Amino acid sequence: MTLAPNDNVGNLFIVRFNSIEAPFDNPKLRQAVRYAIDQAVYLGAYAGDPKLLQGCVSFFGCSSQYSTDAG
Repeated sequence: MTLAPNDNVGNLFIVRFNSIEAPFDNPKLRQAVRYAIDQAVYLGAYAGDPKLLQGCVSFFGCSSQYSTDAG
C-alpha cells in the first residue's frame, strides 16, 4: 500500500454541536438547526465563487476513496 496526497479532495468543513452544554443538549434543537442550515450558503461564505464549490455529505470527502453517500 502506498500513501500519496490526493489533490482533488479539497477542504472539509464540519459543524459540530457541543451536545453536553445547553441549549444543544436537546436533540430536537440539534435536529432543527441541521435542517435550517443550507450547505450551499455556508460554503458560499467561504469561497464566494460558485465554480469552486461542491457540496458533499460524505464525512471523508466526496473525492476520496472512502467516500460514501450511504446513510
